[in-house]
Amino acid sequence: MTRLRNNVFANFAGQAWAAMIGLVFLPIYIRFLGIEAYGMVGFFLSLQAFFAILDFGLSATINRELARRLQAGRAADEIRDLVRTLEWVYWPLGLLVAGLTLLASGPIATHWLNPVDLGREDLAQAIALMGVAAALQWPTGFYVGGFSGIERQVLLNALNACFATLRAAGAALVLWLWSPTLEAFLLWQVAVAALQTLVFHHVFWRLLPAGSRPAKASGSLLREVHAFALGMTAILALSFLLMQSDRIILSKLLPLDEFGYYTVAAAVAAALARVIHPFFSALYPRYCALVASGERDRLIDLYHHSNQLLAVVVCSVAAMLVFFAADILRLWTGDPLLAAKSGPVLALLALGTALNGLMNLPYALQLAYGWTRLAIQQNIVAVLLVIPGTWWLARHYGMTGAAIMWVALNLAYVLISIPLMHRRLLPREMARWYKFDVLPAALTAGVTAGCARIFIAPLPRTLSGLLLLAGTASLVVMASATATAVLRSKRSRVPESIQS
Repeated sequence: MTRLRNNVFANFAGQAWAAMIGLVFLPIYIRFLGIEAYGMVGFFLSLQAFFAILDFGLSATINRELARRLQAGRAADEIRDLVRTLEWVYWPLGLLVAGLTLLASGPIATHWLNPVDLGREDLAQAIALMGVAAALQWPTGFYVGGFSGIERQVLLNALNACFATLRAAGAALVLWLWSPTLEAFLLWQVAVAALQTLVFHHVFWRLLPAGSRPAKASGSLLREVHAFALGMTAILALSFLLMQSDRIILSKLLPLDEFGYYTVAAAVAAALARVIHPFFSALYPRYCALVASGERDRLIDLYHHSNQLLAVVVCSVAAMLVFFAADILRLWTGDPLLAAKSGPVLALLALGTALNGLMNLPYALQLAYGWTRLAIQQNIVAVLLVIPGTWWLARHYGMTGAAIMWVALNLAYVLISIPLMHRRLLPREMARWYKFDVLPAALTAGVTAGCARIFIAPLPRTLSGLLLLAGTASLVVMASATATAVLRSKRSRVPESIQS
């Protein structure tokens, strides 16, 4: 197997494990903490996404620059100096993350959240601990970008799987054996975050090419990459407003227990995002290398083949979540009330996340060319429309209204952004993206899952219900794969462009 194919498979295994671990332990967290306290976990995820803005595009920059410089055969000392330079910028920002959260914890607990049973002081303490955990784990994102840039994603996913297991299973044990409180849960997150960052730092530096001298920070190297990094900062800031506006607004408008139900639906939809991430992580460095080497024909073949594979996976999973949302939640948690409240929201969030996922590889191609302007411009327009739209829909239709806006946003991306991107980067390839890369997999998965929904009654929480759900999912995947040109190829189950 070649490195790219290894990376794709390793990313799938790592993300699947992380998603499974998270979903397995989520009902346990709800049982010990209650739905209201679990709503704070959803707030924690939004807080982490907010602090990603302070990344200033450095994780994406180190990913891109390592891929480009290794492809060009640049000197080991220069590569190590670049990492040191960006690292010296990155680490101090962690202190800023912690400080901002400590300062904001009281006002957020007092003036923003709407607790039902939790006390304001407990909320303020929880938010402060969230800030510490986010600050300690935050530098890990930089090293993740570095692992991807040097295409060592098998090792990266092994490490991620270990820490996902430690974080999730350890938290369950802490709640069970020590204290079933939100404070105990967050203290464990703080400890694991610190350990993970130290391990990632140590391992990543050992993987870099050996230099002839100690690495040093360089202002000239920072100036070389600052334009791309600043463009990524703008994209991250706007993306945060778009992707987290529903949770931010709902955390203000809804009681914290109702927000907990939305958080559960969002957590399951996020499992679909984990299916998407392996493709981006493995293919973005390869896109960067092919752009840097000028191998346009290989780039186009890889682009279309990878988009077809992504569409099969994303559309199959999304179709099951859309048509069987309540069944999946009931089988998973055993809570009919949670399934009833979160099911319709999950169906909408899954549809929006699938549309968003189909944009990931076109977005990776834009970054490989260093073209950040389109993403910035379209996100500015989207922010001006989505935030007031989400607020209005959430006030009138609650959780469902916010989820509807998520679908509308990502549908607009697919219909508007794709033509704009292809017109500049890959002229004459847009029709092929719609007609052959996406539509066959999407239509076949949707029709197959929809027909199954018509003929299958609500699934009982039994082994037979679980087996029937698994059988239906397998049928949807097979039908979608059969409809996709790249997987019908008689030459190979994995196209040559993916193997190389």
